[in-house]
Amino acid sequence: MPFIQRFSRSGRDILFNGKVVKMAGIYAGVGDKTTTDTLDAPFDDDMSRLKQNENNLHRHILIPYWNYSPRESVQTRNCCFVRTADGRWDLRSYNADYFRRLKMMIDTAANYNIAVQVVLFDRTGLDASGSTTPPLRWEHSPWNDANNVNTVLRDTVGGHGGLPEFYAPDPELRRIQELFIRHVVSQTRSWNVFYEIMVEPMWGDSSDVRVRWADWVVGVIRSVTNGTNLVFYNDHTGGARGADVNRWKQLALPNYNNFHGVIFHGTPTDYNPNNTAYAFRDEKIFQVSTDAGPSPARDTYPSNLAWCRHAFANRVMYQAHAKTLDAARGIRDNQPTPIEPVFIGPINSSVEATV
Repeated sequence: MPFIQRFSRSGRDILFNGKVVKMAGIYAGVGDKTTTDTLDAPFDDDMSRLKQNENNLHRHILIPYWNYSPRESVQTRNCCFVRTADGRWDLRSYNADYFRRLKMMIDTAANYNIAVQVVLFDRTGLDASGSTTPPLRWEHSPWNDANNVNTVLRDTVGGHGGLPEFYAPDPELRRIQELFIRHVVSQTRSWNVFYEIMVEPMWGDSSDVRVRWADWVVGVIRSVTNGTNLVFYNDHTGGARGADVNRWKQLALPNYNNFHGVIFHGTPTDYNPNNTAYAFRDEKIFQVSTDAGPSPARDTYPSNLAWCRHAFANRVMYQAHAKTLDAARGIRDNQPTPIEPVFIGPINSSVEATV
């Protein structure tokens, strides 16, 4: 049986085939459009730009709110769900063509030795948009009862769209979420895929509600992968960043040890993973993304050079919320570790051991 490569974690380090690696990258895509926006094949140009600049990481969000708005004229080819004849979404039916292209993108990234971080859910699309101009968020969200045939998530009187109800243990809602998670993971599981549970899963002070939901999500992912893929939690909890994972550990939830990394958004130099406030600092991979970082600085060479240098010096993965070659070159000059597979298996391939 050929050796099949895998990513794993040791303390705060991310490993590839047992060796510590430095990982960083911009979004893959062409011009102003990333694969999250359009997922247009072929993907060789998208991935070769990253490879030529030694970037080894790409992030892909599955349900970004802008792909579902404006509701009346959305391009359904870029959406995960199937739209019914009356214009509503069916959260139990998945766009086969979208997932075919998604697997093609992941396979292409694998050919260029690039890891893809697949983001399952998007909190920003569940929150009230505070705008009347598309793209709207909760108003056009596929999870909003007004926009689907499943009627499991109703608008709230608190003005927070589908929050915090999205995290609640409602049996039918959990069933629909579980079906989606299982479909995504079964379709995308590959040696070069990481899973991120949700973009910025914050809402008020409900850490217990969030982490109990996230712990459940980790359990669903693990039931499909048997622990062979890295799982990340985006602890973007306002001024108390890190509070969710601290609470997760304190509660001793059953899947605390089954997720592997914690993601922070903002300016990378604002984060010190050695801070004793992080009770998990020796137990999880740290990743920082320039989401919410200063713009347009986050697209420039100098910013990415300095931010990536700071991340690598502190054993932190770096994900640039950027699309430009200048950003990619800033990452390149910090010399991310080349990912050199011994054997490239197909999508859904087995892996030797759990992470």
